[in-house]
Amino acid sequence: DLSGGETFRYPTLEGYRLNYCFDDARTSCGAKAAHSWCEEKGFEKALGWREEKSIGGLFPTIVMGTDQICDRFLCDGFEEITCGS
Repeated sequence: DLSGGETFRYPTLEGYRLNYCFDDARTSCGAKAAHSWCEEKGFEKALGWREEKSIGGLFPTIVMGTDQICDRFLCDGFEEITCGS
């Protein structure tokens, strides 16, 4: 249920698109990055999200847990994240 949530298209952090993974561990992709990003925005959690694959070459991404910039095409990001409580 996404009612009461706020959807952010092409979420960014520090001017970069948000990477789909929270850190270098491939197990922390999707949910962990989305929830952490929403918490930084003052929300309780992420209610939903959509991945956008292979965007790093055009839109460099930032890995939230390490602050690394990923500027290769294999880097995935978010198309949108819906935050709420």
